Amino acid sequence: MFLENMTWVAAKEFIGEETLAVIPTGSVEQHGPGCPLGTDYVLALEMAKDIDRAHPKEVLTLPPIPFGICYYHEDFPGTVDVGVEAFTVYVSNVVKSLMHHGIRKFLFVNGHGGNGGALDHICRGMIWENGGLGVVYEWWTPLWKLMPEDLPTHWGHGDAPEISLMLHARPGCVDPNMKLECRTKNISDTLLTDYVSTVSFKNVSMRVGRHVCDVVENGLYEDGSGKNVPSAELGKKMYETANTFINEFVTEFLSVKLPTKCDRK
Repeated sequence: MFLENMTWVAAKEFIGEETLAVIPTGSVEQHGPGCPLGTDYVLALEMAKDIDRAHPKEVLTLPPIPFGICYYHEDFPGTVDVGVEAFTVYVSNVVKSLMHHGIRKFLFVNGHGGNGGALDHICRGMIWENGGLGVVYEWWTPLWKLMPEDLPTHWGHGDAPEISLMLHARPGCVDPNMKLECRTKNISDTLLTDYVSTVSFKNVSMRVGRHVCDVVENGLYEDGSGKNVPSAELGKKMYETANTFINEFVTEFLSVKLPTKCDRK
């Protein structure tokens, strides 16, 4: 059920201790020249809708939280960052309200990796410490395992996988003929960029803090594996694979018993 469509009376009747709150989170940030600024929260929202449709009696889906932690993208016009503290407090207050109404299970459908640390903190802190269970789901995690033959070895940003998903989910927002040009900047001749937040040294990835414009000129990062040709067909396969995985997970998660005080010691 979608919370925004319910009256308070309907919400009272629907919500129980085993109700699963699904909260789409994302970001409004640059995704290179090929993907729209809303890519992260749009994909999270569309996937949350499918979870709701698959579990209409158990799932309460909230409106998306579109803005996230993306200060490192702010050099690109259109990016909107709310910062770590504001995002954490905002989401925590949403959770606090839902727990006040009796909800104890939470699934964050998170479309932006930069939100992950804050969401983990909320799950381990507020939710767990108050007798609940919280899960952070990010669609790319299962796809690495389930579609290795179709996807790049290393994930990028605004690259073919994301463009493909948007071609499937919101085809009118994407130019399928956009030329993908990734022009990375290395720290030195031996410290080579292998992602927007890491460099490679002796085949070991090391996290290095830089803003994205200091890593790639146009905001697009791809790994050069050759598996970077976007298509709606690839996006459909990715979307359906991710949805099958998360809906099977939700079925299992709904059957999990909530922790007791003894379990948390």
